[in-house]
Amino acid sequence: MSTSKKTFQNHITHLSAIGLAAITAFAPGMPAWSPIIAVAITIIAGLSILFAEVAHLKIWFRARIHPPKLTNNQALKLESLLNESSNILSDLCVYSPFYVALRANQQPISEPSLDPLHLQAMRAWVFSLKAKIEERKVKPISIIDSLSLAISELTKAAERAERDVQSIVDSSEISEQDRKRVQKEWDTAKHHFNSWITEFRSLFKEINLKTDAGCVEYFRALELV
Repeated sequence: MSTSKKTFQNHITHLSAIGLAAITAFAPGMPAWSPIIAVAITIIAGLSILFAEVAHLKIWFRARIHPPKLTNNQALKLESLLNESSNILSDLCVYSPFYVALRANQQPISEPSLDPLHLQAMRAWVFSLKAKIEERKVKPISIIDSLSLAISELTKAAERAERDVQSIVDSSEISEQDRKRVQKEWDTAKHHFNSWITEFRSLFKEINLKTDAGCVEYFRALELV
């Protein structure tokens, strides 16, 4: 539950207590001292709400004055992973599952799962975030959640590439030589891709523990074909 929701619920509880105290105190047949108790409860509840709001504002100002940031190790790791993205997302490098899938798709296949235009959009998304971080246009912590979402979407595109490669390997229209070549290329790309997303997942989890960045932490690894 978020802090704002908890604060809202606490306010509702306090206001309900004030209302209940007022209704009870001024109900017929209540002792003469009941209004005094109602006023005391109102003051206590009001002060509680005031103190809660002051604490909330203190946290808000502290976050603005001293915003969270990545540690040096986290920044270096992020830089390394983003540099590796040029190979992982390439359609010209054997380390890329997309390269293997697009090359394998030259073989007969009905209804390929991987859409090259969608893949290009995913690449552009990751590279635009990469450029913003490298050119220091924004602080990495401010877009790290968007980067994690982009990586998550890329893993889904990689799954579609995986389905295409599997269809080609299982096809009776491919020669044994081509099947072995595709499998070997896929094993190489799969290994590099899985290592890449595993390191990203570890980094995002570490950042989430230290901040409230809200990074996506789960990425499905590619499997054997």
